[in-house]
Amino acid sequence: MWVSTRNVEENRLAWAKFVKWARGQLGEGAHLEDVTPELALAYSRHLREGEHVPAGRHNKLLTIARVMYRLAGRSDPLHHGPPVCRPA
Repeated sequence: MWVSTRNVEENRLAWAKFVKWARGQLGEGAHLEDVTPELALAYSRHLREGEHVPAGRHNKLLTIARVMYRLAGRSDPLHHGPPVCRPA
């Protein structure tokens, strides 16, 4: 499967957004393993209620975070949820 340069950049920016938010919650020395399912749920809430991102964008941002955890071989704090947003 081929991924475009644009998709790679969008995914990089989405991951950077998650990392920046998580470090804002946990501190600059935070590691992937420090993100708990509860914190992942708080990120989901932040996207929906704080940034008011549309359902499709919300789901994409969370999916990218899950993929990055999988690629890093780390436990995914998002594996039990947060719930997928449905378009209004």
